[in-house]
Amino acid sequence: MDPLIPLRLPVTGLHGPVYEQLFALYLGIGIVAALLVFSLMAYLIHRYRAAGPSDVDPPDAPRAGAAPIERGDCRVPLVLALLVTLVLFSVSLGTFDTIALYHDEPNDPDALRIDVVAYRYGFSYTYPDGSVVVDNLTVPVDRTVVLKITSTDVFHNFAVPELRLKADAIPGHTTMLWFKGDSPGTHRIQCMELCGTDHGAMVGSLRILSAPEYDQWVARGG
Repeated sequence: MDPLIPLRLPVTGLHGPVYEQLFALYLGIGIVAALLVFSLMAYLIHRYRAAGPSDVDPPDAPRAGAAPIERGDCRVPLVLALLVTLVLFSVSLGTFDTIALYHDEPNDPDALRIDVVAYRYGFSYTYPDGSVVVDNLTVPVDRTVVLKITSTDVFHNFAVPELRLKADAIPGHTTMLWFKGDSPGTHRIQCMELCGTDHGAMVGSLRILSAPEYDQWVARGG
């Protein structure tokens, strides 16, 4: 786990660091914005608090039923609006690049292509040789894995939190998601779309094996 944020899951895989960088950017912008807004709010509450029972509104205070009186310099909010637009535009570029990284299928002729079918309440995986495995997905390390994800009944969501992978499983539609495990290990797979009474039990495991171990697993028939 992240020592600075104890509740955050560990990160692995190729997508994880990219996701974390974008998350840190959003988090940083949110913290700065919150500090500015609350600091300004605290200053205005203190600066314009009522001095006592005899305190009266200034002549240009807003009044019910009357058009507001123009005050201040309109250039200030205009500059602030342009600054916010620039920040959001810059962040959106990084967001679209990350989405493209997740959902643009890599041109890798050696990629392992697996069909994923979600159903209430589990996942099945069909390998290129036609073998079908339920709940537990097994792949080799350092090899591109391309998942074609769909559903047989309702909306589901295929997610591997530690790899920062997440894709919708929609009936009648195929979603592409790819990844490459950079180290052997076992990671939790779970559905992240409320799909029924046993949604919480819709879990499985992603096993990333070394090449020899994966070959042995295939030879045993999965």
